[in-house]
Amino acid sequence: PYPVTMGFTSGIAVVIFTQQIKDIMGLQLVEGETFPGHCFEQWLYYGEHLGLLSWPTLALAAPCVALMFLWPKRLGRRLPASIVVLL
Repeated sequence: PYPVTMGFTSGIAVVIFTQQIKDIMGLQLVEGETFPGHCFEQWLYYGEHLGLLSWPTLALAAPCVALMFLWPKRLGRRLPASIVVLL
């Protein structure tokens, strides 16, 4: 049924997004530290390590994410935003 499909898709999207934030922020694990496995613990980890943010990584990632959301639909059929961002 539609509600089950939408619920699963939305849930997995949140999980994938949560796992990718570390890379977008350019966070590196401190020696001897392990990355938390649960979603809420990961968000706490991000908040605690906000001072270790890599500005060059964020400066590259932010325009890429914005371009993927703002890419015009007319051009998107011929040339997907993900391809443009990858190039």
